[in-house]
Amino acid sequence: MEPPRALFNQSLVSASSVPPSAAPHFLVTAQAPLVCTGTAVSHLDGTIATPPRAWPLLRQLLHRTGVVFAWEIKTFFLRPASYFLLLAAALVAGWSFSWLVTLLSHGTDPALRPADDLVSQFVGPNVFLIGGCTLLVPLLTMNAIADERRRASWELLLTAPVSSLAVVLGKFAALWSFFLTCIAPWLYYLIVLRGWNGTIRFKWGFVPWSDGPGLAFDLGPVCGGAIGLAVIGATFVALGLFCSGLCRRPASAALLSLFGMGTILAVGLAPRILEFWNIPRESIQFVEAISCWAHLERFSRGVIEPRLIAGHLTVCVLLLWATALVSRRVDQE
Repeated sequence: MEPPRALFNQSLVSASSVPPSAAPHFLVTAQAPLVCTGTAVSHLDGTIATPPRAWPLLRQLLHRTGVVFAWEIKTFFLRPASYFLLLAAALVAGWSFSWLVTLLSHGTDPALRPADDLVSQFVGPNVFLIGGCTLLVPLLTMNAIADERRRASWELLLTAPVSSLAVVLGKFAALWSFFLTCIAPWLYYLIVLRGWNGTIRFKWGFVPWSDGPGLAFDLGPVCGGAIGLAVIGATFVALGLFCSGLCRRPASAALLSLFGMGTILAVGLAPRILEFWNIPRESIQFVEAISCWAHLERFSRGVIEPRLIAGHLTVCVLLLWATALVSRRVDQE
């Protein structure tokens, strides 16, 4: 029996003896026909070829996604602008918390939505949260793919032994983690509000300590609002990542993502405008059904609807899949 190297050389010689007009663009080796029997594929000569299993492929995809995720986390904290972004998010959350404390000190009459309590308004679609997310998402996602193209590192990343889907998933996981980090001060302030009444006393004469428990409020709206921010925030981040995949410059990606977030804001304001114009209630309910901020309002009331979660996850998956396809087509143009 000849060694494999000799067989490979003979196949090259036989392929080179074919006229150029009749030679194929790739080397075709002789192989016995395949016969499908159940879950395995067998040759007529008796050898069995098992198809690749799904679990090793999924494990490989998760491993490569984790590598991209770790790299994105590392590069994010190496940029000085990232700390300014985190500081700005914390300042907006503190501004909103001061608004909440002011309303609590004057009672519930000045509330923007009298049907809800003030805590629900704090974790719901208020002006601070809407404005912060509308500006945060473009600034957070504009460098994801567009800046890679500007620095000519996107092509090197795609030529590495990693698929474009793994790259997109890793970047999305990192950006979503950054988004949740920027939103975390909102929940931190609620913890402070529940555990501290605003006055301190000194233990042993020199250790400052809380003088008593804080405001007792229902935790249902808080948990619902946190879940809603995480789910709807994933949709926002996927939209920003898709806009970054369409552009070659970070500024263009930021403007396109800002336009997308502005459209979401316009859809959220549309029900009240349509109601002012005496539009039929059926049309208003349709607009409310597709409004992301209306979804967050439902979550902030403590109502967790699985269909809303499934809908946002579906939109998020479609946007990530489209990003993986579009990012390669833009490079080929």
